Amino acid sequence: PDPLGKSSRVEPAPVRGSMSSGAVVKSAVEAKYTQALAQLLSSSEANASDQGAAFRGLREVLGTLESQCEDEDIEETMVKVYLRVCQEGALSLLIKALTTHPDSLDVAESGTELLRVLARAPENQHAIWEAGGIKLIVASMNSHSEHVGVQRESCGALRNFSMEDGLEDKIMEDGGVKAIVAAMKCHHSESEVQREACWAIANLSASVACREAVAKEGGLEGVIEAIKKHASVEDVQLEAANAVNNLAATPSNRDQLGTLGAIPAMIEAMAINLESSAVQERMTAALLNMVVDHTTNKAKVVAAG
Repeated sequence: PDPLGKSSRVEPAPVRGSMSSGAVVKSAVEAKYTQALAQLLSSSEANASDQGAAFRGLREVLGTLESQCEDEDIEETMVKVYLRVCQEGALSLLIKALTTHPDSLDVAESGTELLRVLARAPENQHAIWEAGGIKLIVASMNSHSEHVGVQRESCGALRNFSMEDGLEDKIMEDGGVKAIVAAMKCHHSESEVQREACWAIANLSASVACREAVAKEGGLEGVIEAIKKHASVEDVQLEAANAVNNLAATPSNRDQLGTLGAIPAMIEAMAINLESSAVQERMTAALLNMVVDHTTNKAKVVAAG
């Protein structure tokens, strides 16, 4: 079986609003954007607290811009804005801050969130990796392993980076797969962390090497645990189903997923989410991948009802 393609698997920009795309950056919000960017650029030599505040200020302005775009124009418009932010110096400041203040929780959380947002622009994804951004995100995850916000934002950032073809293996080489699985284990009760981690694993598993790495690090168990523990959380189930679907493209993973109890967990989740057509469709697709050329898994599907 083939893994899912990654089209439409990037994080969508938030929606709603009534401002035309042509006016977005030239609107009244332009002054706030300019002020926030200037504050960020002037914080180059500031302490960690001030830099964290500058990151949050710019993120708040970007959120305002997102909310004022027309729904049909938001993706095209905001990609241009995210590119502009990086080109006008924010990326180099983010990299410097995360390098200079590795122990700062404030910088780690606000910085990884901003990187997650900027990585919505495909053109930014490779640039951030080249600047060392992925290694710094992984370092933040390792330094702040018990902080939910850092883990959620970091998993979301790695998920967005994994949309760039060719970056999946680089994310793995930089320690991203190991860090994502560790986040799932440490924060197994946090549905938002599980959703972002499963989504990241689904994207990364377009790569054969990443599928093998996920299994080696214990990610198969992590995805199954997410299905079981968050059975009534639709978003988690959707991303976990996609993860299983892609992971099952590797025969040894199909064996292990079946042995670990993925099939009854998925069928139970489908029963709990009967009113969600999306969960039914994605879980069914994942189960179909699980049983390809696999008599034992077929029998388990039948046995699970």
